[in-house]
Amino acid sequence: MKIKAIMISIFAITSFSLTAQSTNEKLDLQVEGVCGMCKERIEEAAMRTTGVKFAEWHKTDKMLHLVYNGKKVDEETIRTAISATGHRIDNMPADSAAYKLLPDCCKYDDGIKSH
Repeated sequence: MKIKAIMISIFAITSFSLTAQSTNEKLDLQVEGVCGMCKERIEEAAMRTTGVKFAEWHKTDKMLHLVYNGKKVDEETIRTAISATGHRIDNMPADSAAYKLLPDCCKYDDGIKSH
């Protein structure tokens, strides 16, 4: 009887674990940025968003790689959080007031190609 109860418990835990894992979604976004400060700002904005579990931005290809819990947050909320820091995402414009407050080295739309 105890073995049967243990087996049922293990099955329930395994099923719950698999269900919890299936809520993770991956997302890649093109996010404009220039330097290490941009990287910090972009990744921090993503990670402060409830439900985001992983965020890594690459300066070379300007791609932000994310893993998030689709039951806690949606893509639009993530995009809005990053845009609010002054960084353009794909075709979504950056918050213009936030962009104006970026340090000069972080401004990517000044007509000069960034490094």
